[in-house]
Amino acid sequence: MEANMIDLICENVGGKVIFASDEFFAAAQNLLSLKKPKFDPDSYTEYGKEMDGWETRRKRTIGHDFCIIKMGISGFIDHFCIDTAHFTGNHAPRVSIQGIYIRSECEVLKWLEHEWQNGSRIGKFASKAQFEQIDKIQSESWQMVLPFSLLGPGYDDTKLNVFQVEKSARGPFTHLRVNIFPDGGIARIKAFGQPFMHKSKFSDSKHHLLDLVSLKNGGSIIGSTNSHYGKPINLIMPGRGKVMGDGWETARRLDRPAILTVDERGFMNVTGKEWVIVRLGNLGKVSKILIDTNLFKGNFPESVEVEGTKVDQSGDIVESDLENCHWKILLIRSKVLGHCENIFEREIADIGPINVIKLTIFPDGGVMRLRVHGSLATQGTTFESKL
Repeated sequence: MEANMIDLICENVGGKVIFASDEFFAAAQNLLSLKKPKFDPDSYTEYGKEMDGWETRRKRTIGHDFCIIKMGISGFIDHFCIDTAHFTGNHAPRVSIQGIYIRSECEVLKWLEHEWQNGSRIGKFASKAQFEQIDKIQSESWQMVLPFSLLGPGYDDTKLNVFQVEKSARGPFTHLRVNIFPDGGIARIKAFGQPFMHKSKFSDSKHHLLDLVSLKNGGSIIGSTNSHYGKPINLIMPGRGKVMGDGWETARRLDRPAILTVDERGFMNVTGKEWVIVRLGNLGKVSKILIDTNLFKGNFPESVEVEGTKVDQSGDIVESDLENCHWKILLIRSKVLGHCENIFEREIADIGPINVIKLTIFPDGGVMRLRVHGSLATQGTTFESKL
């Protein structure tokens, strides 16, 4: 189910916890980690057992615990995956999730975000002043996304709790409120869905270049030939990546020549190649392409080629939709260097507005990020109704 979905709240896309009623045993920011939850039976902090997740005190006052998450990418939520791994006698037995879409700057949320980034949160709980601030945004009245639901304890056969979101409740959202009843612990929360960018965010696009393939601007992967060491979706993630696994890397092609030679232009003579096809978030005109091979020092491609096309389709695009399309060369085959940002601007051909590109690498290797900068051909977005 997650294959064609993006986790909109994980740390890698910029997700942040900006408020938690209680983080006495373990900080709520752990909820958004991409790492698998760990457990060391002998590890303790000064406050108690060390847990890899969010864990509150045993509540002895009225109410229940909750936290506020600023989504890394605003969007429509298809389903949640809530993992209670290792919380076997201390998991939160019930949960609900609410959401809101905030278009303009909110001073309260901005203040809370600053407050929650200062130092370790373990052993802490929200102050009276912080509760007074959170009351101002009336998060308890936000739209219900996931109604009151039971969670299984953190044993192997009960730790993964998957909840489909009703179509009428999918958003879009920029912030989530996670309620646990009444207290306890959760290891991870993932919110899978599709990005959404309100058209007002593109109002200055005539004066500023946009990354037309970025996840945050609605880009998505249509297909690829090989993803042995890294997923193609990594190409359009925010940031530059911290390890090679944060990029797209293929296996070494078995049809590569035993002895390598070059043609008259200096390119390797190879019969094989790998490719990935990316849908742009909007119909746009490309003026600059960046191929980032960050960290790929001995396994970057020898060269790349980029093509583009326009597909007249408002819904999802799959590989079969592209069988008869007319590809135009956007960037002719060009050599790239390893562990650096390879920028192409003067080399970009004017092929008009497009909404799909194809990156081909010769013969194989790894690319960390793909940035396709350009201007919008039309206002609005093409991905507002994907879910």
